Amino acid sequence: MINFIVCEDNKIILQKNIDIINKTMFKNNINYRIYKFTNNEKQLQNLIKEDIGIKIYILDIELENISGIDIARNIRKTDNKSIIIISTTYVEYLPFALKNKLMLFDFVSKFEDYENNLSKVINNAIKQLKEQNLLV
Repeated sequence: MINFIVCEDNKIILQKNIDIINKTMFKNNINYRIYKFTNNEKQLQNLIKEDIGIKIYILDIELENISGIDIARNIRKTDNKSIIIISTTYVEYLPFALKNKLMLFDFVSKFEDYENNLSKVINNAIKQLKEQNLLV
């Protein structure tokens, strides 16, 4: 099972992310669960620490009270295995994000064919998990 943890403060884009995950996972025939957050709430922090198996994070780079990079940094304090995808409208943050060496899987621009690109990134993540024999 794959656990998707989506953190996005724009409710329209949050729903779009969930729709993209559902559509992509339907084609892959893999069990999954989606956790959704609009900010860095306590439940998100608890979920980061919890061992629930495979996690794929989709983090908005700029949230109301924290950045997705800060959340990624918090994830990497205890978890080097989860996949982290950053969705952004701010491509100028990419060098900063890469400089932090957070082992980010990919970046997806919200401006350029977002639905198709996020679906491709999720499929690439699934492919990598299968190659590592983490998914059967």
